[in-house]
Amino acid sequence: MVRAGPADKSETSPRVTARRPDHNERQKQMSTTNAKAIRQVKRAFDLLDQVFYSRSRNHASDLLKQCTAEEKDHRGCCSDFAQYHPGACSITEAAKMFAVKRVAEYLNTPRAEYPSGQAFLHFQRSCFWAAGIADEFAAEVRNAWTAQNIAELADLDYCHFVSPDKSPAPTQAENSAAAKAARA
Repeated sequence: MVRAGPADKSETSPRVTARRPDHNERQKQMSTTNAKAIRQVKRAFDLLDQVFYSRSRNHASDLLKQCTAEEKDHRGCCSDFAQYHPGACSITEAAKMFAVKRVAEYLNTPRAEYPSGQAFLHFQRSCFWAAGIADEFAAEVRNAWTAQNIAELADLDYCHFVSPDKSPAPTQAENSAAAKAARA
């Protein structure tokens, strides 16, 4: 069976070229958004790390080591992780995201809802480190994160960091708000 197609290939090219810039613009927009989120996480983690700078034990580093081990374990369970997540952040960036996210979540959570001893067998170990930091050093962490939006840190989305191409593109309202903030 022979398909009838356009006599001239140029008939299809406007449609293809019209779609390509939109796709490239969306990819650039997502990578810019992802880069901003990664910078925000790195800054928040650096501030968290400074809370423990002069103490005998750096709990932020301990939390990061635990999150790194958990992320390595997660990515190692599927040998084709890189194939399905080509734009994924590094293991260290994902670990910092989880460290910051968990501490921020526990700062916004009533103490009664922190993980209990029963949860130890079912939760990731980093949840307990984060809950301990939020419980014992809440004032210091809040003081360090005065310029950070703790609710925004608590709402960080892992999928956005490992699959930026599958994350929803910023809405027009978000883009215009970001443009206004950039101009200010």
